[in-house]
Amino acid sequence: MWQGWFIAVCIVGGLSCGSLHFFKSDFYRQNKWQALTTLLQIVASASAVFVLGSAFFLVMPNLSLVENRVLFGVITSGLLLAVWGVMQWSYLLPEKMRTGFLVVVVGGCFLIQGRQANIVTLINALSHQQYMQETHAVIAVHINQGGPLQRIHFIIPRSNYPYDRFFMANTALLQLYGQDHYKIAWCSLARGVPGEEKDRQNETIACVNAQPKNTVAVTYSYDAEPFRKTPAMAIVKNHYQEIDPTS
Repeated sequence: MWQGWFIAVCIVGGLSCGSLHFFKSDFYRQNKWQALTTLLQIVASASAVFVLGSAFFLVMPNLSLVENRVLFGVITSGLLLAVWGVMQWSYLLPEKMRTGFLVVVVGGCFLIQGRQANIVTLINALSHQQYMQETHAVIAVHINQGGPLQRIHFIIPRSNYPYDRFFMANTALLQLYGQDHYKIAWCSLARGVPGEEKDRQNETIACVNAQPKNTVAVTYSYDAEPFRKTPAMAIVKNHYQEIDPTS
């Protein structure tokens, strides 16, 4: 939360300091209309650059959540504005101190952001480790009960990416069955295909039933969404849990 306030203070303070510096400049005092015209051109050009810098994230095909697109776009523009704001703040200091001020503030900001990024990456890694352990445990229990395994169905939070469950299931089966003793197939909605998984249950069941012997089908559904059960089916529930990386 405080990172957002820091960026906001840098931007707002930079705008205030930059405006004060501009209106006190000799260029503005000597020719106000030309100075204002130049200022508007700079603002328009900078805005266009920020929009173009953010547009790449807005059209990325692999980001299915709109919130992620907007977030990445805002961060791209916000960091540039924050650095510019720090530069404007530095004009309040003596000239000899400006370079050191910029290095300390900008460098410290990136170090802190890097630490936060590492924490988020660690939390994601721990979450996937937990999901992997849950998957392995459920499949192992099903196999130890002596029944055949034809399908592995994952129930996941809507915020999760579903297609990595195929690789989780494959890893668990490799550990339990061994290499060359099984085959695996994806029977849910393929990536990039429009539609919702809950609306194509007939196609999913047909795909599961069409698999040959020793082939395990992998499917998924989101929390609170209906899905059709089939014989020889293991259900893995990956519920979201808050993870403390320091514990």
